[in-house]
Amino acid sequence: MFYVQGFSMQKALHEDQTPLHIASRLGETDIVQLLLQHMAHPDAATTNGYTPLHISAREGQVETAAVLLEAGASHSLATKVGFSPIHFPQKGFTPLHVAAKYGSLDVTNLLLQRKALPDDAGKVSIKFTAAVQ
Repeated sequence: MFYVQGFSMQKALHEDQTPLHIASRLGETDIVQLLLQHMAHPDAATTNGYTPLHISAREGQVETAAVLLEAGASHSLATKVGFSPIHFPQKGFTPLHVAAKYGSLDVTNLLLQRKALPDDAGKVSIKFTAAVQ
């Protein structure tokens, strides 16, 4: 097992994020590569279903997203099912939906190049449609 300053690589940290989630959020591509080389799982998910790819998509970290995809991260995993304000179950969000929602055009384009489908979770946003046109 690989340890980073006393933490197990798979150990949950703040809000159940692993070191890979944190490095992905910060765009620390070298650390992401190191963690992946030492067996960090590219699709490790928080209790809400957010993977490091979701996090890098939200933060617009295109280089980090590319490294995660090269390591086998899935672009089609959706976050956990949520509920709308009127309590109808909804499907979660894929990394593509997250990138579009937060205006991360470079990550959106990367995911589309890697064949991510806009409707994997049954959602197509107006913002997404405008971003890719």
